[in-house]
Amino acid sequence: MVEKVKSKMRILAAAAGEAAAAAEYAEAAAKAREVDMDRLSTGIGSLTGINPELRERAVKNIEEWLLQAIFNIYVPQLCDLIEKEKWDFLLDSFYQTIPFGTGGRRGPVGLGTNRINPYTIATSVMGHIKYLRERYPGNDDLKVVVAYDVRVFNDSIGRYDPKIHNPLLGLTSNDFARVAAQVYAGGGVKVYILPEDSGDYISTPELSFLIRKLGAHGGLNISASHNHPDDNGGKFYNVYGGQEIPPDDERMAQMVEDIREVRLVDYRDAVTQELIVPIDSGLRRAYVDLNLGLSLTPVARSARVAFTPLHGTGKTTVGVVLREAGFPIEIEPTQASFDGNFPNVPYRIPNPEVPESMERAKAFADEINADLVLSTDPDADRLGAMVPKRNGEWVFLTGNEIAALVTHYILETRRKNGTLPEQPFLIKTEVTSELTPTMGRQYNARSVDNLLVGFKYIGEVIRSIEETGRFGDLEADYADFLLGVEESHGLLVTPDMRDKDAAGGALMLAELVSVLKAEGRTAYGCLLDLYRKHGCHANVLVPMIMRGAQGMTRIVAIQDAFRKDPPKEIGGIPVTRFVDHWDEAGIFGPIKSETDRASRNVLVFRLENGARVTLRPSGTEPKNKIYVEVKSDPAPGASDTEIEERMAGCMEEARKLGDDLTLKGLAVIGKTLSDYGLRISGLVALDDKLDFAERFLPELEEKAERVLANDLSIEEASQWVEKRLASYGKDPRGLVREAFKLYTEGVASAARRQEGRVHLKNVLMQEKIFGAP
Repeated sequence: MVEKVKSKMRILAAAAGEAAAAAEYAEAAAKAREVDMDRLSTGIGSLTGINPELRERAVKNIEEWLLQAIFNIYVPQLCDLIEKEKWDFLLDSFYQTIPFGTGGRRGPVGLGTNRINPYTIATSVMGHIKYLRERYPGNDDLKVVVAYDVRVFNDSIGRYDPKIHNPLLGLTSNDFARVAAQVYAGGGVKVYILPEDSGDYISTPELSFLIRKLGAHGGLNISASHNHPDDNGGKFYNVYGGQEIPPDDERMAQMVEDIREVRLVDYRDAVTQELIVPIDSGLRRAYVDLNLGLSLTPVARSARVAFTPLHGTGKTTVGVVLREAGFPIEIEPTQASFDGNFPNVPYRIPNPEVPESMERAKAFADEINADLVLSTDPDADRLGAMVPKRNGEWVFLTGNEIAALVTHYILETRRKNGTLPEQPFLIKTEVTSELTPTMGRQYNARSVDNLLVGFKYIGEVIRSIEETGRFGDLEADYADFLLGVEESHGLLVTPDMRDKDAAGGALMLAELVSVLKAEGRTAYGCLLDLYRKHGCHANVLVPMIMRGAQGMTRIVAIQDAFRKDPPKEIGGIPVTRFVDHWDEAGIFGPIKSETDRASRNVLVFRLENGARVTLRPSGTEPKNKIYVEVKSDPAPGASDTEIEERMAGCMEEARKLGDDLTLKGLAVIGKTLSDYGLRISGLVALDDKLDFAERFLPELEEKAERVLANDLSIEEASQWVEKRLASYGKDPRGLVREAFKLYTEGVASAARRQEGRVHLKNVLMQEKIFGAP
């Protein structure tokens, strides 16, 4: 324990460039000077398909990290990577300075310019201080709020040699937050943060609330939201409790990227000088009270809720709010602990958008006879939900379906109790379902529904309405706000915060289920009623992860190709309208900044059948995303079964469109995937999907032949499968199970048609090996 504390103190010192830390690593410095730079340059240069400029930049950055004293602490691991010729990994770690993306920096923790570490966090904070000084000139009383979640870096993927000292191991979001606080204090900015060793955490929506409550000039949340546990990051907030939008975010990003040196002060000295101030418990009480005050109906809180925070901060927000609102709520016990390794979450992806993340909560719901299952991601801004059919089967709700139910509940309840404004308004991002504004029009509600992706744009609409009474063509009063929604499980039901908040959405959903329960109805039945009245709206998201410098090159190539030569059809359906949001004659006007250009890197295809397909690169992860929406006409009088059949047809069409555009994009970069390859989980990177189809399956066939020949045991073959697929992620069999099933069904059918009994035995053995524990 003492050594762990010393290690953390050394790394914090290294972030500040203190000579004492550098002296401890004099031996590492000597070793760094012995690195053969020609070998390094040749190794990085041997990587194909990469822009030469990126390779050169990586070599230059590696050389700086080898030779500059403040990075001596990382040299043993860096030299090991060079010695082992991990050229791909080194390139990805150093080819750029980790981008200041959607409001901050997020990515893998590790050594290098393109990784999250104390240095990149500290330089981000230094840039933020510079930005605040420019934005509030002459203000000597700048204040920020710093929050953090449960994350801890343990190198679960195994990128670094565990036998060599690694100062990053064991670093938590709390540790990074303390570094940030010391840097802010060193720049003369007062910091509000939880007391040291409080054992507690602050969620993203609480941070937004506290900034406004304390009159702070900004804030920082150390979190990587729902990402893998090896990731972390820092997301910055403005005085309104939201994130900066273009062009202001560009100015802050430039200041961050210009920072090369950092300085910080002793933590306890800063506390003594009241530059670091503990957050009072009364402030956190005010956040809970705000959410409790959102209640729309005094109906008995009869909905029994099974809740999982997925090891994150949600039990201090959703858990407390629902319990104090009077709902019988129980937390799934195996995912209740604050644990940044997310040990009991499938694939270690604590994301309410992933149905598998709620499997344990669903089983727990059956044990306690629950009416509703809820989940939150680690920073408790996203909300997941499952509801039962009449037969008790649980149905996972997408973010769009949650938004539809909450929108319906707010509109209908406020109409009934006479609190609905004459001309209310709701807000959504462009890729969110068109069902919510369709529903709103039945209540004379107006919509801002063409926003770029990112909740910061929803927050900006609220700010503009509050300060000017208008946003674009919309003239409205602040009190006319109903809610803001986005497809990625984000809801905001009060204008008193400027980021999504799972607690408010959870309260609305629990109240709706209680109301319906009293009427002998279900939330699932309510959803079918909405589809019956407004038409089915099937939404599918098709992500494609493409990691590293090569992945970035591929993402750019696909987007550029579709921009220059848009497909004339998708899935055989003609494209009737193509919209490129880089078009300055379009709805967003002239491009304001490079951050604006990045946010507007969106291509929209409207199809002849009324479907909409949207393609954009993610702003926070190395992937592109295809959003598909397919609609049907309203069907008054249709039975539940008929509505379900219509919805199934729309979903099938949406998947077909998503698959087709995926294949068109892969063709641009000279790749393709089989039908079964397309069914591999979206959590698996493209290179691993290609590996599965092109290398793993032939290798598995060979293993099956050996088992049939008694040259290999089933247990040995099964162990090989687990090890062979380990790089795909935690629980790799689950990630590829649907694809493997489709593959074996196809091969077995072909074998039977051809009476290929020998090959059929091989296929059956593959299934046995793959399914063995």
